Amino acid sequence: MNRELCHRVTSFLAAIACATFVSACAQGGNSITDESSSLSQDASASDSVSSSESSDDEASLTLETESTDSFEPVTVADDDRFVIRVEDTASDPGYIDNFGYVLYLENKTDSKVTFTYEDGSFSVDGAMITPKFMHDVMPGKVEKRGYLVFIADEGVGGFDELKDVEGVIEVRDADSYELIASYDMAIK
Repeated sequence: MNRELCHRVTSFLAAIACATFVSACAQGGNSITDESSSLSQDASASDSVSSSESSDDEASLTLETESTDSFEPVTVADDDRFVIRVEDTASDPGYIDNFGYVLYLENKTDSKVTFTYEDGSFSVDGAMITPKFMHDVMPGKVEKRGYLVFIADEGVGGFDELKDVEGVIEVRDADSYELIASYDMAIK
């Protein structure tokens, strides 16, 4: 199994485990023993963390946009194939203390693509860190709320710690996972 595929499978399984844990906590349980929860519901949230409305009795993997007047959008790429723009900061302290960014991702090609990151390329304030970021975008479509987040336990404990963020965003064929393009990202 190649490294990229292994990473995708690991991310998928981690998202299912986290969604199951959140669901159990939302139902007032303190352990995960109820096997009747549906993995199909959890799996829908695993491909990408997406914005959704939630009710009091339903767990949600929603990241809250943290708009700040001081954040200026950053264009990472805007060419004849793709647009990648960092729109705002985002967090979900109720989930796993994620802090990061909301991205606008546009696919101008006629193929389904995966927006992800180059392994080992991201750093925050000079320290290496691995983001959580993988979004499939259909041909000619836009993902207006693609999330690129860092987990607090790995070194980013809040918005004030999102300084000098650097890394490489990759665009890959969604089926073969072949690299199509890569773009340097830098947010000061």
